[in-house]
Amino acid sequence: MYRYPRGSPEQRKAGTWLAGGFRGILVQLCGDLDYFAKWFGIPRWGNHSKMCSICRSTYRGPMSWLDNRAMAEWISSVVTASNWRSHWNPDCILFLLEGLSSLSIALDYMHNSYLGWLQYFYGSVLFLLVYHVIPGEPLHILTHTIAPFINMFQKENVVSQRYRPRLNKLTMFEKKKSFPRLRGRAADIRHATVLSILLLQLPPTTTTTTLVLLPLYY
Repeated sequence: MYRYPRGSPEQRKAGTWLAGGFRGILVQLCGDLDYFAKWFGIPRWGNHSKMCSICRSTYRGPMSWLDNRAMAEWISSVVTASNWRSHWNPDCILFLLEGLSSLSIALDYMHNSYLGWLQYFYGSVLFLLVYHVIPGEPLHILTHTIAPFINMFQKENVVSQRYRPRLNKLTMFEKKKSFPRLRGRAADIRHATVLSILLLQLPPTTTTTTLVLLPLYY
């Protein structure tokens, strides 16, 4: 345990009330996923068997988080304040505080939204556009239809942040061993809604396209 030097201002305050007797209460931890995994010991997001601190979902199998049905098994596996340590038990002393549990962890919005599901969503939108919706050769569609539309829209309309990466190759969203995922920084992905505008201007041609259109209306 660290001890302040004898006679120092900090040492003289030891054992006395601070802030006039008011106390701070830790009710939530909000931060970066990598920071949490490194210093707090929460499950790493890339782990296929245990990647979530608040539920027992897995990457594959009956508890796969890829199952988005209303009755998916992983939904009922959300931990509680009384049983969360049976899922993961950290060494961090903060979790010895009364009332603090894995349910107190607020996973940061940037990595879960802009660098999370939105990257996969917009990547899937691009995949549908070049392979199923717009007729023609995929790379030509990307470089001569989609990319020019984005540039034109961003020039003619007031946008707080432009999508800056160049869409000049299919690997900007297409992956060899994974689902389509749009490349870019968090700020780029946040303002890639111009892809939604492009898709909304196209007539629904298949059931798949119609399903993709639904979340864009909200």
